[in-house]
Amino acid sequence: RCQNETTNLPVLFHIHGGGFTSGSGDYFDPLFFMDECIVYVSINYRLGALGFITTQDGVLPGNLGLKDALLALKWTNQHIENFRGDKNSITITGISAGGISVSHFLASPAAKGLFQRVIAQSGSSLTPFIQKDPKKNAIKLGELVGCTNEDSVALKSCLESKTIKELISNQDKLKTWVIDLERLVPVVEPEDAIEPFQTEDPYLRIKRGEGSRVPLITGVTKDEGILLNAYVTLNTKPALEELNSKWYEIAPIIYLYDHLNMTDEERNGISDKIKNFYLGGKPVGPETSQGFIDSESDRNFNFGSWEEASLHSKYAPVYHYSLNFKGNYSNVFQFLGLREVAVSHGHDTQFFYKTPDAPLPEPGSDRLRFSENVIKLWTSFIKTGVPTDVYPNVHTWENFNPQHPSTLILDLPAENAKDYKLERMKFWSNLNLRKLEFPGV
Repeated sequence: RCQNETTNLPVLFHIHGGGFTSGSGDYFDPLFFMDECIVYVSINYRLGALGFITTQDGVLPGNLGLKDALLALKWTNQHIENFRGDKNSITITGISAGGISVSHFLASPAAKGLFQRVIAQSGSSLTPFIQKDPKKNAIKLGELVGCTNEDSVALKSCLESKTIKELISNQDKLKTWVIDLERLVPVVEPEDAIEPFQTEDPYLRIKRGEGSRVPLITGVTKDEGILLNAYVTLNTKPALEELNSKWYEIAPIIYLYDHLNMTDEERNGISDKIKNFYLGGKPVGPETSQGFIDSESDRNFNFGSWEEASLHSKYAPVYHYSLNFKGNYSNVFQFLGLREVAVSHGHDTQFFYKTPDAPLPEPGSDRLRFSENVIKLWTSFIKTGVPTDVYPNVHTWENFNPQHPSTLILDLPAENAKDYKLERMKFWSNLNLRKLEFPGV
């Protein structure tokens, strides 16, 4: 099918997800893209403690995982012509931690000029999954494996004497609660770091338009937070009881404002606002389960994507989506043992990649038809920077405009929705957490 297109093919450069602690490139088989006349590049990078522990002083440099991906992208630019790819037509893409990664690339000065388009699925660098006290995390990991000297050189030497198994088996203990997503993740490196990936928070660079001004697709699944919510409500009854009895202690952790400089009264006030807005002031439980799912979805995924779309759209075209299609398979079958389909975090993977865990869509099924639709849509963006090959009933995917935001609802059929979940996005915006994080900005 692609015999006449033998050179200068568009390139799709994929960074895999897995929470920055797991996963591999070969888990994602690009079978569905292989009829689209593109060159697909898949990579691996250091994960967990090996990729993201840092002393923030040059002894244990930060962001090694992102720097691995950056090196692979540079290699792709230098050599992709030997694989019939066009180095001037590279789209970087990822889901979950992969989406967060490509969003970091969008903001990073180190990655400028290495790609022409970005597709960030269910992940944004503007969600504050950034280590707030990296040195503390490094010291704590050291203590967990018997390295008690806090001096950076001594700590590095001791950590290097440990086995990979010792480091990996202890890294999960850095969590401060069941839901804690910001321990082994990217960091903002010191200004004097050698060959840094980033020395400033991505929010600031994207807000000022200092990132790569390239077209962006960014979006989420309908109920991103259900995996997080299910861990609490379905799997760990003691954690649910603890969440409700210690709301003022735990809410700042799971909603990512425990690090901000404010009084206890101010912090408790934010916790009250979240409970009142999403839960009607009631405890988390069966009656308020959907509200809790929404709150986790919004803080951890939806608002970051929406905020990034709002800021980046001032400098380049942005296409925002919500994937709402259910189908007959869900990753909650595998991860949580549930039998009801949920459009959860990671649900979209099955429509873009063949994986060992998800069955292939059956011929003639809605699941196959939906997958073919979104692959065509993504491919048109990969080739041109404009997602023109849209569903039969939707002729254009409107650019995101923060004054009157448009979201493409990916479903059967699809539709352009105005002000989608806008009230919920404004709730987070009006909490003014950015002003607490970056005073004077």
